[in-house]
Amino acid sequence: MADARDRSRSPKATRSGKFELFKSDKNDEFYFRLKASNGEIILQSEGYKAKASCENGIKSVRENSAHEERFDKRESKNGHPYFVLKASNGQVIGNSEMYEGGEKGRDNGIASVAKNAPDAKLIDLTEPVVRHGKFELFKSEKNGEFYFRLKASNGEIILQSEGYKAKAGCENGIKSVRENSKIPERFEKRVSKNELPYFVLKAGNGEIIGCSEMYESGVSGRDNGIASVGKNAPDAKFDDLDD
Repeated sequence: MADARDRSRSPKATRSGKFELFKSDKNDEFYFRLKASNGEIILQSEGYKAKASCENGIKSVRENSAHEERFDKRESKNGHPYFVLKASNGQVIGNSEMYEGGEKGRDNGIASVAKNAPDAKLIDLTEPVVRHGKFELFKSEKNGEFYFRLKASNGEIILQSEGYKAKAGCENGIKSVRENSKIPERFEKRVSKNELPYFVLKAGNGEIIGCSEMYESGVSGRDNGIASVGKNAPDAKFDDLDD
């Protein structure tokens, strides 16, 4: 094993942004998402009925991200800043997340899209290859905390964590998800204030170790999500994006 001196002389592999094109298990529509070099999703699309249209959406993002005026800064009903990217005809072609950290985070997100989109490589997750679920561990640029997310074989995020101050705590969280996902009663089905179904995964002591997305498709989507976590988590690969 290389010692500390050897590692200090070896630069980290350069990571670049990437587009991922995938087909949703929930509605059979095609989507794309743009990821920064640390794996965080910085822009995502609405659903497309046809794959070719989704590919054209990616092309449009590449072109329009070079124009500052195509980014529209907005604020949600909850007061959280976010942004959309528009084509020259005014059509929205990509949406950001909600930035709970404020306008600075939103502005950093816009800069990251402009930096990554033009030359981001395209990963087509609809290609007929054998894929497996995986955990990704990453350090957020917004607050410096460590997070993990569990992805299904199609690349969709099916479980994600809260922030951890220490990387070792995040790694222990992944270990706990692997163990507790085998136990059906550790999944707790919930409904949000907006009446959207979702679920959390709890450890033996009742602590929440992972949370799902909100399922606009209803309880069947939530139940499929639980089944997917139970299937993927125990043997999922591990990718350390902070390494």
